Amino acid sequence: MNKLWILLLLAAVLPACTTEQPTATPIPAPSAPPVAAPTAAPTVAAPTAVLPATAAAVPSSPATPAPTVISPPVEQPDIRCEAPESAIDVPEEIEEVVEQQGFAMHPTHLPSGFRLAGVSNANNEVRQIYQMDGKNIILAYPIEFSADILSDPLGWERPQDALNSVQIGDQMAHFMIGGWSDASIIAGPALKPDRAEWDYEKSVALFFICRVSGGRDLGMAIQALPGPIDWIDADGIISIAHSLKRIPRTR
Repeated sequence: MNKLWILLLLAAVLPACTTEQPTATPIPAPSAPPVAAPTAAPTVAAPTAVLPATAAAVPSSPATPAPTVISPPVEQPDIRCEAPESAIDVPEEIEEVVEQQGFAMHPTHLPSGFRLAGVSNANNEVRQIYQMDGKNIILAYPIEFSADILSDPLGWERPQDALNSVQIGDQMAHFMIGGWSDASIIAGPALKPDRAEWDYEKSVALFFICRVSGGRDLGMAIQALPGPIDWIDADGIISIAHSLKRIPRTR
């Protein structure tokens, strides 16, 4: 639980700490009453830090509208994370992950302008942060994710309409719209469940399994933040996932 809470806290303060110093999402004061979860699911026709999370606040005020994510094509092939067929150039930070982990994941496709801004590798969990003009795309692995709304380690209940599922190959991947508010994350385990607030505008994340031939499948997440997320859609996030290459240690 402590490790996942630390990851949540890192996600809340990440935009203010990374190399290019993107504009941080304002942290609202944790005052009462909490924001209500919307009554209708966000616009994602078909459909998995950072990321982890799960809870709905007690409704008492108008709901904040959820961001619109364009739904991906109906048919999606498996997301495979194979080694590149020939040598490719990767940033030095990725090579360091390879030395520490024995492998690293490298996206060969990102939206125009995004560049690697930082890497964290704690307790064998890697987070690679790509930035452009205050926007962040975070690649996290290996991770475990449960679609159960009661699976949050802090005991909070994620709103049901925050998660949308999509069939990708033979797996059911998950899009998460939003995340716990920064104020809730900073308050941490001491915050009562009915005071935890879900921010539908905070981020969009895809949780999925990357298939590896002859190896162990890898639980991963791709998260876009801060919101409102009007600069990338579901197709764009899935394109990043399909572009992933597994960079093995060569010596």
